[in-house]
Amino acid sequence: MKRSVCSVATLVGGLGAVLACGSQGRGNATPASGGTVSDAPSASSSPSAEAGAPEDGSADDSSAPSQAFLRIAQLSPDLPPVDVCVALHGTARFQGPLIAQLSGQDAGEDGGAPGLVYAQVSAYVPLDVGTYDVRLVAAGARDCSLPLPLPYGIDGADPDAASFADGSELDRTGADGDVEAEDNEPSGDEEMREEAAVDAGAFDATTAGDLDGTRAEAPGVDASIHPPGHLPDTINLPPLALNAFATLLVAGDFAPAAADAPLAIGLIRDDAELAGEATALRAVNAVPSAPSLDFGLGSFASTWLPLLTNVSFGAASAEAGTDDGVVDSNGYLPMAPLSAEVMSARASSGATSDIAVANDVTIETGSIATVVAVGGKTGDGVHPPALLLCIDNQPSGGFLSDCAIAR
Repeated sequence: MKRSVCSVATLVGGLGAVLACGSQGRGNATPASGGTVSDAPSASSSPSAEAGAPEDGSADDSSAPSQAFLRIAQLSPDLPPVDVCVALHGTARFQGPLIAQLSGQDAGEDGGAPGLVYAQVSAYVPLDVGTYDVRLVAAGARDCSLPLPLPYGIDGADPDAASFADGSELDRTGADGDVEAEDNEPSGDEEMREEAAVDAGAFDATTAGDLDGTRAEAPGVDASIHPPGHLPDTINLPPLALNAFATLLVAGDFAPAAADAPLAIGLIRDDAELAGEATALRAVNAVPSAPSLDFGLGSFASTWLPLLTNVSFGAASAEAGTDDGVVDSNGYLPMAPLSAEVMSARASSGATSDIAVANDVTIETGSIATVVAVGGKTGDGVHPPALLLCIDNQPSGGFLSDCAIAR
C-alpha cells in the first residue's frame, strides 16, 4: 500500500499549478519560485521507495531528489477555510498557497480556490529538505502576502461583534466534515471582516504555537512583520529530513473559549514503512477542551481495552495502554488488523463517560493509520468530539489524504 503524494508544477510566475497525485504516474514537478516545492519522486512499490530510495535497495542515492513530504491537517473546529504557505526558515520567501496548488486551481482575480476546512487533511506535498516557517492564509488567497485575519474579540477587537465561528458563512462543514462547493466562494461579509480585523489589535504571541506533549515539537511564532489583527507566522518548526514524511497539525481554538487550548501549529513525523505486526496505529489528540486522552477498543457501554494512553493535546501517542506492544518513535503501535470494531476516546483521568465513540472501525492488513480525536471546543454544539481515521499510506488520487470521520 502506497502513500498519496501530490507533485505541484508551477506555471508562469508561480501563478496557477497543475497537479499529479496518487501512487503511480505522478510525473515531475519544477520547484516553485524560491526552490521550496521539490521535484516529485518516481512511482514505485513502497512508501520509502516513493520518497526517493534506490529501487535496487543500494545506499547510492546520489541521483535521488533531496526532498521530504509534508501534509497539512486542519483540526481546528472554528477556523475558517484556510490555505498554507511555507518558507525556508528565516527567508520570509513564502511559497504557495499550497492547497490551491494541490487542487490545481488558482484563485485568480475573484478568489475562490479551495482551502482546508475542519477535519480535512491534505495529500503529501514534496518539499526541499530543511527547516520551515508556516503562514496560514485565507482560502482563496491569491498569494502569501496577507496572513489570516484574527477573529473579533481578540486583543481589543469588538467583543460583541460576530466571530469567525458565527455560523454558515465561515463554518462551512456539515455533520460529516464535508464542505459545500459554493461555500468556498468568499462573500462580501468576509471581506468586511478582513478589513475590520486589520484594526483588531496585536495577537498574543505568548500563547500561539504552544503545543504540549512530547511528540509534537512546539515551534515559536513571529508577530513582528504582520499588521495588527492578523495571525503571526509559526517559525522554526522541526526540520524535514530527507525522504521523511510528516504532518503539520493545525489545532486548537481560533477564538479561545473557557480554558481550551488556543490555536497552534506543530509538526509530527509519520511512519514511512510498516514494521512488526500487520498494521500500525497511532493516536493524536486535537480536542482543545481535553488536555489528555486515552484511546482504546470498546467504550463505557461495553468492555474497554486501552490501546494508546495519556495523549496530550496537540501531540501524538507516546505510550501503549496494553502489555502487547511498544509505540515507535513516531507514536505508532504495531497491532493486528481491526474489523468493524468499536473505538473510543476518554479523558486520561477522572473519566465517567466517553468523549468520542466510533462503532465501525476497520483497519486492514498493511495499513499505517492515525486516529485523531477532533471537535469538542467548549460551547460548540456544531462540532461535537469525534474520531477522524486516516490511512496514512493509502493513496487518495486527489489533493486530500484518505481520512474520514469514523461512525
